[in-house]
Amino acid sequence: MKKSPIQKSKKSVRKRVLSEETKKTIPVIKKSILIFFGMILGVVIIGAIAEIKMESVDKKFPGSIALNTAQKSSAKYPATAKVGFPIAILNVNGSVKSVSKDEIEIKTSVCQGEKKYTGKITARTEIIKRERQNNPPSIEEIDAKLSDIKKDDQVTLESLEDISKEPVFEVKRVIIEKLIAAPDAGIRIE
Repeated sequence: MKKSPIQKSKKSVRKRVLSEETKKTIPVIKKSILIFFGMILGVVIIGAIAEIKMESVDKKFPGSIALNTAQKSSAKYPATAKVGFPIAILNVNGSVKSVSKDEIEIKTSVCQGEKKYTGKITARTEIIKRERQNNPPSIEEIDAKLSDIKKDDQVTLESLEDISKEPVFEVKRVIIEKLIAAPDAGIRIE
């Protein structure tokens, strides 16, 4: 069975149309691939630049945390980086266990568990109350007295000396943290 000239022409038209559409999409595909590989190349270049910058920082500041964590690894978890803690700790936050006229004892939760600190109150110790209000969000600092501190209050004790090794220290400033709840809007969910 021979194909008629009309059938042949339909097939050749179909081939030309397909061919023209393909010719239109090939440049778009090429551009998309080029953009994709350009983005990958850009990420690689930025990573290399960042690594070079880190090396220059480590050379300028040999005691930096980045260098210390790279050189020292944790013995218990060798695959993890060791966190560099600050050289001196000058304040601690916790809840009040007891208060007297010349000292305040607090307990705090730190990475190693619960720890107790005793702050020595002197005539130079400043006591303030920091109230956080939710509506509108704001923080207000008010002068306070030692008698304003109650058991289980959240406080921050600030010192001029390093308190990381010695749990008894002279307090420069006591900050009493108070959170005042937002007023009831009258919305009830039942």
